[in-house]
Amino acid sequence: MSSKSSTFRLALISQSTFKVDFRETPFERRKATQKALNQQVFRFLRGRWLIDRQFGGSYCGVFKGVANFVPEPGAARCYQYAEQGELTVGAGQCFHAKQHYCYRLVGESIEVLKHEESNWVVMHQLDFALEDGIATASHLHRCGQDDYVTGYRIDLAGNWEVAYVVQGPKKDYRIDSLYARCEPNAEATGSARLGV
Repeated sequence: MSSKSSTFRLALISQSTFKVDFRETPFERRKATQKALNQQVFRFLRGRWLIDRQFGGSYCGVFKGVANFVPEPGAARCYQYAEQGELTVGAGQCFHAKQHYCYRLVGESIEVLKHEESNWVVMHQLDFALEDGIATASHLHRCGQDDYVTGYRIDLAGNWEVAYVVQGPKKDYRIDSLYARCEPNAEATGSARLGV
């Protein structure tokens, strides 16, 4: 058995004993590549972004604002995400809106957490794949009888998008968000943790 054509090599030690050598298997290379890509995506997110968000379906509206990914003090693998802006719904009703999440690099994945009843709860677990310079990932989150399907599409040389499709007995809408960098890899100030 040739090492070039197999995923692992067997070495004959004696007539009845084989030694398995798992170095450089395609599976391990794929996991290492995915881990490196997730780390690259995580670093890419840091900084300040303009948001243009469209709501369609049973819930219609437009949100325009700013988001900021700020490293958690003392936790290099964790960003606090804060966004704020203006939400326009219905017949032009305008509201100030804001959200906070936590993005963290855990093992080989990126987790997105939301604050719920004084605890941080994992909402999405993302493992990115790369094709033609675009990193993509998706996740299904069930909440009661509702399904939240989330898709990330990140152009590592520019903007990125998040699409949510929400369906359930009383819910049927889609949220599309486009993020454009405000300033190239700007270092967020400490005050940005309190707002955007």
